[in-house]
Amino acid sequence: MSKMRYAFRRTLEYLDRSELRMRDSVKAISITYKSGSSEVGSRGIRRFISEHLSPVMFKNPRVQVVTDRSITVEFPRIDIYYADGEKVMMDVEFKEAKKILEDLALLTQKHKFQLEDKRDKIEYNPAYFGVHSEGRSCICEVPGQVQCPRFVPIPNVVHKWKNKNQEEEDS
Repeated sequence: MSKMRYAFRRTLEYLDRSELRMRDSVKAISITYKSGSSEVGSRGIRRFISEHLSPVMFKNPRVQVVTDRSITVEFPRIDIYYADGEKVMMDVEFKEAKKILEDLALLTQKHKFQLEDKRDKIEYNPAYFGVHSEGRSCICEVPGQVQCPRFVPIPNVVHKWKNKNQEEEDS
């Protein structure tokens, strides 16, 4: 039963639920908190790691996330590292998991117009077929490719392995 306790967290539906899309300037996030279940100030960050960190990491694959559990930490915090060398420290002591997610979104989230520009712009790729292509619905429409059986019937070709089997049977 212990293996199935958190099985739903491996599903695509669970990972895809995060709305947090970080700016391109965010390069790394370091999460530091006190270990031990008796640490009251770290409960929120532990719950944040358990519930919200996986979807955030899934939606932001270019951001490196490091968690550090230590006994000697003065207070739980999240350090955010930007591309220009700037470092922002966020104090998360005695904060709930949802409040931590909201504060992280305030510091790192992309603006709405940046998100809309990405959704509207689909880059042309010659490998696309179907909806995102330039009128090509099948690979057979590309010059140099084998035609589909719907246009040209498949020739009856005797393969090498069939010839070898026939030679063995004949002898």
